[in-house]
Amino acid sequence: MGFIPGLGYLVNYWKNLRDYFLAVSQDRAHRACVNTAALNYCSPIEIASASV
Repeated sequence: MGFIPGLGYLVNYWKNLRDYFLAVSQDRAHRACVNTAALNYCSPIEIASASV
């Protein structure tokens, strides 16, 4: 039997998600960490195509 969330649950989930992303966007250390992880995740083809 699956769980079907109600409207109140979805609204609360959306608010929590929005608050999280607003807080993270203001945190420079977190942003640097995300950028480093994204750089390390790139494939060699993506890195080669980025350099001109």
